[in-house]
Amino acid sequence: FGTICVLDDKTNFDNELHHEILEHFKNVVQQDFQSIIEKEELKLLNVHNSLAVKETFHRMKNQIAAIHSTVQLQILEDYIDANDYKIFLDSLNKKLKTILSLHDSMYNCSEEEAYSLKCIRDVGTKIIESVFNQDVELICEGQDVHLDPHIALIVLTVFSELATNSLKHAFVGKGKHRITVRNTLQNGNMVFVYQDNGIGFNPHAKNSRHRSLGMSLLSSYPMLIGGSFTMNSENGFYYKMTIPTKTAL
Repeated sequence: FGTICVLDDKTNFDNELHHEILEHFKNVVQQDFQSIIEKEELKLLNVHNSLAVKETFHRMKNQIAAIHSTVQLQILEDYIDANDYKIFLDSLNKKLKTILSLHDSMYNCSEEEAYSLKCIRDVGTKIIESVFNQDVELICEGQDVHLDPHIALIVLTVFSELATNSLKHAFVGKGKHRITVRNTLQNGNMVFVYQDNGIGFNPHAKNSRHRSLGMSLLSSYPMLIGGSFTMNSENGFYYKMTIPTKTAL
């Protein structure tokens, strides 16, 4: 920034005007430094946002590809009648609305809330009320866990798939239907537990949830991020996923 030199032929240290001028120069220099710092911070933020946008589009591409694969598989079933196609199109419509709800909630969450009970509650409420229009109680328990953004998106995708399966297949008849989600942190891993109080599933049934494409995705998603899962249907449907909180380098 250079040097400011003041030379005079008489002593004038008590001149108030000179002090004010030097104070002004000091403020100008400090503001220049602050501008440089803010510029560098904006550069880093732009890089971060660019990566986040790319990651989001990548995940959306994968989800759209999954829907496309589902449609292609359904087209291959020549024996499907008109009523089956109506059911299939309704299911596809709900799938698309679920994905839109998921990304809308992710967009409205801050980075600190990328995966939180608040975000889970927001996604679940939209799926229950807006997509399926059902009266189902959603309970979120445990603690918020900070996850890498792409891991958070996978967990929320798993949750949306689980909630969709419950709302489509689990809740029949009267009674208080309920979905419960619990988060805990154990040995550096997050343990995600999902449970409904529905009718469960029969793994040997032809149209079982256990054998559906959605359930296949639930078994593959944890593997993508170095995690593991278990599920059973002893008292409703139970799904437990253990995953790392950060991406391995």
